[in-house]
Order: sequence, then structure tokens, then C-alpha cells
Amino acid sequence: MINDVSEYFDNGLVYDINQDNIEDLEIQFLSTIVNYQNFSFDYLQLEPKHLTKPIHKELLKYMIDNYSKYGVTDYYLILIDFIKLKDNEKDRNELYKIVYTDLSPVHNKNQYFMAMQSILFDNYKKRAILYFSNKLQNREISVTQYLSNMNLINDMNLKIKSTLITVKELEDNINSNNTLIELKHFKKLNEVLKLSQGDYLTIGAGTGAGKSGLLLNLMNDLMDRYQCIYFNMEMNKSTIYQRIVSIASDIPINYVVRPETEYQEQSISATMKYIEDNNIIVEHNATTLNEIRSIIAKYKNTDKHTIIFLDHIGLIRSNEKKSLYEQTTEIAKSLRQICLKYNCTIIAASQLNRTSYNSDEPSISMLKDSGELENSSSKVIMLYKDKNQDTRNDLYTNDMIIDIVKNRNGLCGRIPLKYYKAKQIFKEKENYEGGTNE
Repeated sequence: MINDVSEYFDNGLVYDINQDNIEDLEIQFLSTIVNYQNFSFDYLQLEPKHLTKPIHKELLKYMIDNYSKYGVTDYYLILIDFIKLKDNEKDRNELYKIVYTDLSPVHNKNQYFMAMQSILFDNYKKRAILYFSNKLQNREISVTQYLSNMNLINDMNLKIKSTLITVKELEDNINSNNTLIELKHFKKLNEVLKLSQGDYLTIGAGTGAGKSGLLLNLMNDLMDRYQCIYFNMEMNKSTIYQRIVSIASDIPINYVVRPETEYQEQSISATMKYIEDNNIIVEHNATTLNEIRSIIAKYKNTDKHTIIFLDHIGLIRSNEKKSLYEQTTEIAKSLRQICLKYNCTIIAASQLNRTSYNSDEPSISMLKDSGELENSSSKVIMLYKDKNQDTRNDLYTNDMIIDIVKNRNGLCGRIPLKYYKAKQIFKEKENYEGGTNE
């Protein structure tokens, strides 16, 4: 995988994308730095490699180096030390043009400066896309390499605003109530788990225990207040959509497929409109880390906190050829980084290993394929059938246990549930053992 697309543009390879306009903008950008360096270097994020013309790259590098050494880029040093050493008259004239450009008065210079950087940076990304598209067309790279680099380019962004630590910033973040994610339909789980924005919650369960159903129940609980992106990796579209509608409407799946009364038809229609209005995203095709990361970067809502649902971790693959253990370890670490980078919350289902088959009460050590799942997760819950269940009711409902086995800064404990199979709905039962410190 190519780690830095810029190396392919440092040898004079430039694609013509409104090149005259871009070169003029580069002149204004560099002239702004020359004339307003007091604030320019505070906001500067572009590097020489992001510009198109070699002489522009040289000047920006010279100014950055001088500012780094002396804390200033002297106007006369540029004239004497840099420009006059150039043998090429065309380059000298270009540099004089930059130094002596008359800048139009701008009320908000920093905003204007950032706007210029954003345009130039987008142009750099477009050149990178064209470059790799050309490589793919000429069969010089594989489709996998091309997609990997597209994801890399998609993740390249300027940092528009840095957050300075203030009293308000400290108070807002120390007060955890401001970032708590409320579960309205699971009051006991909400009270004990205390899910917060930025958490990485792993739900461990054996085959057929209902982990997908629990994920969908949690999404149904949260989708009216948060942006929800659900990565579906094992169900077909019909199945998952039937479950989503059944849970939200409280109507059995069989009647979602074939309504038998006018009430059911109206309720299902209203539910589908409600789901549409909440703008949830269900992604069926992303199965690699890069694809998941790319979709989050593309669709993340800046006005709402985003909650990512992954069903399930064992079906995610990295782009590297590694053992299953190494892949799972990498995936677990990467998901933690995604939480931090994109300021989102991840709720992920995980299969349990074979030792769980003979266990009535699965433990955290049974998470499949890598101990890193436990380490990277801020919270871990196990979902399993209650061993004391009355089997006479097993046909229509299951008595289930949510066992909170890891809860950073919170309590652990078991919460009993009733799982209504026909509707795929989980509901808390009355009796509750209570929480214990982790």
C-alpha cells in the first residue's frame, strides 16, 4: 500500500485542472504569507508538496524553514537571499510577482487564508485521484491498491479549527452528563452501563444468541436522537429491513411481510416513514477497514453525534495478508482509533470462541480470535440465554442475560431480558441483581 501520494507529484508530474486559476491562487496564497506572516503561520497547514509549480514549492519551503529557525520570514531576505540566487529569469519574475502582488483588503484574513488553503488542498487531492486512476487504467496497480489509495485520499483533510483548552472546555468535558448517550427503552442498562459519546462497546454472543437483534434494538432506541450508521455483513437486505420495521412498529415480522389488518398496514406505513425521517444508513457492502473508515468519513453528520453499529467484527477484514489473530488485533485497535478520529461511538457485535459452547455463562476471555478486543473496548457486555429459563416458553420467547463484564468508569452486573422472537424485540425484566464495581 502507498503511504504518501505526494511523492508522485514532487517530480514535476502535474495534471491540468484549471491550472491557470490554481497557479494564480497559489500566488495569492504565498503573497499572503509574505505580507501577513503574523497570522499566516498560525493557520498554515499546507506543505510544499501540496502546491503545483516547483518554484512555488521552493518558496514555501524556504519561508517555513526560516520561520522555524528565526520565528520570522524577513521580506528582504526573500528578495536578497532567495530570489537573487535564482539563475532562471522566469523563476525570478514569478517570485517578484508574488512579493509585489497587491492584495485586496480582506475583513477576515484568517478565514480567507483558510479558504485558499482548502481550495489548493482539494486540487492536490484531485491530482492524486487522477494519478491513481491513470495507474489503474494502465494496469500498473491492482483494483485493491487503487481502492486503498482512494480511501487514503478521502481521509486526507485540513484541520479547520483547533480547540484551545478553556475553563468552559474543561467544564463541558469533565461533566460526563453532557456526553452520556441515553437508552430510553433499556432503563436499567442505561443506568448501569452509562454509555458515553466516544465509547467503543463490544457485545459478545454465541451463534444464534441474538446479537444482531440486540444491535438493531439499540439502533431503534437511539436513531431519533443520533445519526446511526449500521454496517450489515451477514444478513440480506430483506431480512434486516424486516427486522428494523418489526422492532420499530412492535409488529411480528410475519405481519410486516403480509399485513392482515388495516391497523397493521397503517402502522407499518407510519413506521417506514419514521425510519426514513431519521436518516439512518445501512451499509451492506463494506467489509474492510478502509471501506468502513471511508464511509464514516464521507457520511458523518457534523450536527449530530454519530453511532456506528458493526455486525459483526469477525467479518471485517484488513487489506493486509495477515493471520486471523493479527487481523482481529489490527481491527480492534483501528476501531478504537476511528472512535477518536471521527468523534463517534462504536457498538460492535463479536462472535465467541468454541469454549463458549459448553458454558452456561460466557466470560470476557471467550471473545473470538484476539485478546485485543477486550483491551481496545471501553465497555464489554456478554449476551446469553438464562440457564434457569423455563423451556416450555422457549418457542416464542427467550429469557436472556446481559452481563456487563467490562465497564470503564462504571459498574458491572447482570440485567435479565425477555427476547420476543417474533418481533425481534428485547425488553428488560423486573428483577435485577444490581451492579458491582469493575
